[in-house]
Amino acid sequence: MAQALEAAYGLDTPDDNIALYRDWARTYDAAFAEEMDYVLPMHVAEAYRDGGGTGPVIDLGAGTGLCGAALRTLGISPVTATDLSEEMLQVAEGKGIYDRLFTGNLLDRLPVEDGAFAGAVSSGTFTHGHVGPEALP
Repeated sequence: MAQALEAAYGLDTPDDNIALYRDWARTYDAAFAEEMDYVLPMHVAEAYRDGGGTGPVIDLGAGTGLCGAALRTLGISPVTATDLSEEMLQVAEGKGIYDRLFTGNLLDRLPVEDGAFAGAVSSGTFTHGHVGPEALP
């Protein structure tokens, strides 16, 4: 698992990201989230709720839907998902937790209307080799 994390942290380009997560999508939940006892998605969802967050909410860098599932567990909906990896979103779609899913690059303008969401969440996306603060505007 450490090797997979090193690969994720060492990504340089969006194409590198797409390739890694294309290959990792089907095993990500079991080989990473469960094995590493990955609790960040639930903590993010709880912080969103505790801060007064409501739906509709967008999950930025949704991956396989771990944070979206946590939001639903807490009764927050509707939830929209976006991610750079189509394969990760396919796994998320199979869980039936999102009202809408679309492929999107957080460094570009997303195809959503201003004011469409009450808030946004992101879990594990703003980190080494992924997305930095330049995506926030």
